[in-house]
Amino acid sequence: MKQQRINEILAQIKKVKIAVYGDFCIDAYWLLDPRGSEVSLETGLQARAVGKHYYSLGGASNVVANLAALEPAVIQVIGAVGDDIFGRELRRQFHDMKVDTKFLVVQKENFDTVTFGKPYLEDKELPRIDFGFLNKRTEETDRQLLDGITHALQNADALIVNQQVPGSITNESFIDKANALFEKYTDKQILAVRQLLVYWKSRYGIPLTYNDAMWDVNNDALNGKGGVWTHVSYRSDKSDCHPQPELIAMLKSL
Repeated sequence: MKQQRINEILAQIKKVKIAVYGDFCIDAYWLLDPRGSEVSLETGLQARAVGKHYYSLGGASNVVANLAALEPAVIQVIGAVGDDIFGRELRRQFHDMKVDTKFLVVQKENFDTVTFGKPYLEDKELPRIDFGFLNKRTEETDRQLLDGITHALQNADALIVNQQVPGSITNESFIDKANALFEKYTDKQILAVRQLLVYWKSRYGIPLTYNDAMWDVNNDALNGKGGVWTHVSYRSDKSDCHPQPELIAMLKSL
């Protein structure tokens, strides 16, 4: 690909609205000083001294950071964090990047911000300390996340889904409701279909009278009768077009 074409694509990204759903994580780096700290009076054990610490975005948060570098028009995040120091640091970094956090839910109980604690001693990583692997999302959290997904599907140009933590999405009810949202045609999609049908009628004279038999294999369709048909009108193994009420209402309005 030529450099000019790359530049054209990057320029178009600045007009795009992107939503990200997933496991928003943070990496905590604790660089230990080999000189150590004091001996604990309570335990008699040698304490370790942190010489330097810093925090970087991981999981879906890292996806957001990479997107921010491309400077799209909008980045909206949909997910959950805990009411803890790591969640506050994550939200601070999102705020600095001007990320829309309206649907970043702060769950105050039974939820820790997913954090990968990485202690280092003399450039060697010690066993990691993980937070948030035993989280349990509440029904209210799931409801707000579904609201966020609904908003993104109607308003964003793209929705990115990132699952970082194994088993983080285990609520079957949430999965079923999310799949229903993904299957639902958006207002923009229905409008685009309407515009295409109107164009086809003007160009090819295709009759647009609504036919409620179009949602199943139909002999008229198989015999080439003019009208609006779909994959499911011809093949029983297809299910990519379904009778959503909003779509039917549009077809009847033609």
